[in-house]
Amino acid sequence: MTNDKKMFRSKNDVDRHASAILSRIRNANERTLRYLNIAKLYVAVKEYETAKHYLAGFLSIQPGHAAAHKLLGQVFEASTDNEKAIESYKRSLQANSTQKDLFLKICELLCKSSVDVEKARYWLEKAEKVFHHHPILYKLKDKVLGCNAHKDPQELEQVYAVELAERPNDLGLRIRLLHLYMMTERCKDAYEHSVQVEAQQPYSHSREWYMCLAEISQAYLDKYLDGCGVDFYIHLLSILDKLVYLSLENGLEQGTAGAASLADCSDALHRFDQAAKNAFQLDGGERKDWLLFTEHMKGQLFLHAAILVMKRCQQYTKSWKESTDDSLACFLVAYSFTPLDKKSVWYARGSDLQKRFYNRCFSAACVRLSQA
Repeated sequence: MTNDKKMFRSKNDVDRHASAILSRIRNANERTLRYLNIAKLYVAVKEYETAKHYLAGFLSIQPGHAAAHKLLGQVFEASTDNEKAIESYKRSLQANSTQKDLFLKICELLCKSSVDVEKARYWLEKAEKVFHHHPILYKLKDKVLGCNAHKDPQELEQVYAVELAERPNDLGLRIRLLHLYMMTERCKDAYEHSVQVEAQQPYSHSREWYMCLAEISQAYLDKYLDGCGVDFYIHLLSILDKLVYLSLENGLEQGTAGAASLADCSDALHRFDQAAKNAFQLDGGERKDWLLFTEHMKGQLFLHAAILVMKRCQQYTKSWKESTDDSLACFLVAYSFTPLDKKSVWYARGSDLQKRFYNRCFSAACVRLSQA
């Protein structure tokens, strides 16, 4: 087959070769038996319709040939006819049940097709006996259970829990679990879970993650306004600060997947600004860390504002002098807010989790000062 691929580069090449071979064979059945190898040559040059013709002829006299059904499935799959591909793979498995890879292939195609719940469950059960915790099987299971999420959200949640135990850093899986909480009106569960996960910062470079956290936190604020105190706003401002930072950073890479537009950056900064305005009105009592945290957030606001002004200048060819004057003023204010004192008494008395959080604030402040 390797030599064939080098020899036959087009349909015309294969046409001539097939014609030469078949013209020398007198017996009709023997001619038809050659159709499988000829079909393989047509598949190699991506002539799928002609390959289907020869495979149909071959299967007319060899209906139980596993390899021929598998090849026909590959042809249908390449032609994006997933339903027929599944049927061909199914017939190949019926002829030879040792082809374990086809269980996974059928599940993969079912993920791309409209959901037939019973059919999907049947193939999931078959595949799970061979493959354990495979991402394709999880994806199909997620799709099947997602159709009935409102009717039985607990089953879908259980699937997420099992998969997260295997892949705890899977961002898409984590976000889908949070969306399930929100969809089933469990805003508090979503918020508490997001706080617990964010404490470890497993997705610190993902703008999608912080967009999700911002939505959940806002929903929680809308529902439990009276119960949102200092600790809530520490979490909220931290994620909005990170969202602005990542939006500005991604926005510098225009044309890349997930790049934030200038409008996205402006919107993120506005949300940060409004949340900070509300937070700064809170009375932190004797909490020294709250006072220092709010000072740090003020510095972050001015830093982001300075960078946004420069981005606007770059995109709209605004007067460079005018922009630098505006951004310079913001940079100077950002520089005036010093990092927290890690030698202070309140820092020494903090828990390990609190120290990790304020260490991140300290590092962010140092970056701010160096940029300013």
